[in-house]
Amino acid sequence: SSVSIAFAILKFLKISNKLIIKSFNSFVPLPHRQELIKKIKNISFINDSKSTNFDSANFSLKHYQNIYWIAGGLTKKNDKANIDVATKKKIVGTYLIGKNIPLFKQSLNMKKKYLVCKTLAVAIRSAFRDAKKNNFQNSTILLSPAAASFDQFRNFEVRGNLFKQIVPPVQPPVPLRVLPPLLPLLPSRGGRLYCYYCCRYRYCRRRRRHYHQLYFSCHR
Repeated sequence: SSVSIAFAILKFLKISNKLIIKSFNSFVPLPHRQELIKKIKNISFINDSKSTNFDSANFSLKHYQNIYWIAGGLTKKNDKANIDVATKKKIVGTYLIGKNIPLFKQSLNMKKKYLVCKTLAVAIRSAFRDAKKNNFQNSTILLSPAAASFDQFRNFEVRGNLFKQIVPPVQPPVPLRVLPPLLPLLPSRGGRLYCYYCCRYRYCRRRRRHYHQLYFSCHR
């Protein structure tokens, strides 16, 4: 890969491993090129909208596992789908978008499950639904169209930006309700429990509400 080539060149120039690793970790890739948009639990959303031919899409597919592949658009002339068998095994489902779907299906010669979505929004929702349903340890929803975007978008950047906007937001965790400590109750009188503070059975006149004998106090 390009990272391996860069590492070999830097080592040839006698640059220390520590400096090389620090530089790699601080590197920010260009947008729309295998760009990690979000990770929701075990599902990663990758924006590779720059992939406008099958060679670039095949390169992206090799880097991930359990792939929900969003593909489609205007295929380029004489562009052939040269996706090898090992890479095809990584694809769980294919979600086709664009106006040239029949030709795209013919080029891919797909035997695995595929879904005709036409629009990017439908493709993302469908892929996310299936990824949650299958619940693999690691899944990837990959926008790598392998085609030009001009049938639906002005350019690949607009397509990639729309992908970023549609990706579902991370739901904040539901805060746990911290229960107050139990307040002591007076001994029962004829089988009834009384509030420790106002000595009234299950009702506090001060707060005008019922007193829950297990968790809540009318005086907290």
